[in-house]
Amino acid sequence: MIPLTIIVPVYNTARFLTICLESLIGEDPSHTEILLVDDGSTDESPAMLDAFCLAHPWFRTIHQSNQGLSGARNNALDQARGTYVAFCDSDDFVQPGYYTRMRLLAERLDADAIIGNATYHFEGRQPDHALYAEPLPTGMMTGPAWMRGRLQRRSMLHMVCMQVYRRRLIETIGLRFTLGISHEDVVWTTRFLLMAERVGFLDEPGYFYRQWKRNLQMYNTDRQLQSSVFSYDTNARILDQVAAGVADRELADLIRWQLVDDGLAMFHKIDRMSSHRVRQASRRDLLRRGVYATLWRNAMLTSQKRRVAKNFLKALIP
Repeated sequence: MIPLTIIVPVYNTARFLTICLESLIGEDPSHTEILLVDDGSTDESPAMLDAFCLAHPWFRTIHQSNQGLSGARNNALDQARGTYVAFCDSDDFVQPGYYTRMRLLAERLDADAIIGNATYHFEGRQPDHALYAEPLPTGMMTGPAWMRGRLQRRSMLHMVCMQVYRRRLIETIGLRFTLGISHEDVVWTTRFLLMAERVGFLDEPGYFYRQWKRNLQMYNTDRQLQSSVFSYDTNARILDQVAAGVADRELADLIRWQLVDDGLAMFHKIDRMSSHRVRQASRRDLLRRGVYATLWRNAMLTSQKRRVAKNFLKALIP
């Protein structure tokens, strides 16, 4: 068995790919496999991946039809051989040896996961800064204890790319990413941490999370906005079931708070749709599917209930 598998989904990121791949050369090649998943790219990415793997044999390319980020990660998880698993997005990059240092710490502590830090990288438009501004803990704790503290402070980050995970626990849970949605990290991270008994920390913002300038018009089409609404709805439904299975009442209520706090974002997406007719059709679809009832049932704060009620009333307007 290999100590570490790093999974890199790739879809049309040729302009960032060289920086990402070269940053991963710094990982220990004798103890690491790096799975590059070409998710049906239509740019130069597939050829770049194949050429890179020829020069660096501990990298391996998996070509597949387009299945989205979740499908690419799931395919690689099915093929991973590492004791530990890490995820890196192909438009981001890491400090040399970042995941190796996390893996070595995980081995030393016999940890189910090591939680690291990351850096928002603004490509020179403004100063970079760490995602977690305060120092991370120095000791060990359980996954539920980590979640409780972060959710109490309203500062839980679910991004999977700045952690390493014990693969045996992933397989024991039967954990895979939900297909067809964005924000797929939220449910995955929540379910993993609920089962993690030993979590350690590396207080090093060595993952660089690129905040690249996007074409906002492209992300504000009705189709894209509706896709976001579907993702928030899907996550809310799954987290509703997850919270129902958590015996610790306080932690379950904190997960419910997160569920509603994230779920309310779907109404901002609806408000940006192109016409009253389209907005109302989306609101009424949520009404038919019981989304307002799910959010109301899980709302922990009066302010959350007020916002759910306000948007429920909007759905009743002709």
